[in-house]
Formats: sequence, structure tokens, C-alpha cells
Amino acid sequence: MSIAGAQTERKIAILEALGRCLLKKSFQDTTLKDIAKMAGITHGAIGYYFKSKEDILLNYIDYLLIKYIYFSDKSDWFKAEHLDSIPPEKITETVLQFNLGLILSSKDDLKIALELASIANYNKAVEERIKSAFAKIEKIEFDILLRSGMDQESAALLSKTMISIFAGIGMCAVALKYDDKQLADILHYLTKFWKTS
Repeated sequence: MSIAGAQTERKIAILEALGRCLLKKSFQDTTLKDIAKMAGITHGAIGYYFKSKEDILLNYIDYLLIKYIYFSDKSDWFKAEHLDSIPPEKITETVLQFNLGLILSSKDDLKIALELASIANYNKAVEERIKSAFAKIEKIEFDILLRSGMDQESAALLSKTMISIFAGIGMCAVALKYDDKQLADILHYLTKFWKTS
């Protein structure tokens, strides 16, 4: 393993440690010592990789985006070869199903996303990083919807609508503590409604 590889692995370990910490307590209550302990490194070693706790948080937001788009079990969905096999009239439904799948498969990340949204209320840098992440996802979905033959205005509005709806459902699922059945029922109804409208 190269030095660069080891450094990258250590940075990822720190980012993932922050995520595990955020499942236990708020960002405000999480210390650099908590993150270091969760990552299995010394507190002082964190400074070699990140400038501050906020720097870890900002990089964590980027990490989540990269994880879902390029390295998750959902990453194949973004590949052109996969999308080329979908008939244009099924693209919108496929985008809908993808968003549904993300909500059902990532409850821990939804809990963390709720914490990130809370932080964005008072931290401009976090707000901007989240906006940037959503803009990237929206652009991907916009491009996919254009492939279905949808006009640019409709594709832009639909991609923004889908992201807003599913982010809202995800936040409610965490805040209101929906169980799997409640969440599945909501998503099933939404899919049924979407197909008939």
C-alpha cells in the first residue's frame, strides 16, 4: 500500500467515524476526541488530516455524495450503459424507483441528514455544501429525465420536485420514527399516485 493510499484510508476512517458519532449524538456534542476514538486513532492525528471538526463535517458531506453516486450498490444506476437499456417512456418511473430505493436502504444516513439540515440552519458553510450536493444530484436526474424526451423546463422542475419530496419523506421518516411498514406504505402510495397522474 502506498503512503497516499494509507492517508486516504485514514481520512475515510475519520469521516466514517464522524458518521457513527452522529448516530449517537449531535454534531455540537461530538468532540474531536470522540471522532478519534471511533476512528481508532489518537486525537492529535486528526490534525494531520483535517483542520477542524467543521472541516471533517464539510468533507463528510462530500464523502456521502461520492459514496452514493460512485461507490454504493446504487452506483450502477448512474452509468450510461444501465440507462441506455431503459426505454425512454420508463425513465421517469426509473428515477422515481431509484429515489424510493435510497430512502428505504439508508435509514442511518437519513438520520445523519436530519442532523446536517439542522446544522445548516446556523452554519453557512454547511448550508452551501449541502446545496452543492443537492445541485449535483439534481443535475444527474435532470440529465436522465432529458433522455426520456422530456423538455428542459419539465425535466428541471421534475428533478427538483423529486429531490424535494424524497428528502422531505426521509426527514419525516427519521423525525417521526416511521417503522419500515409505515414508510413502505407511504412510498407505495406515492409510487401509485405518481404513475396515475
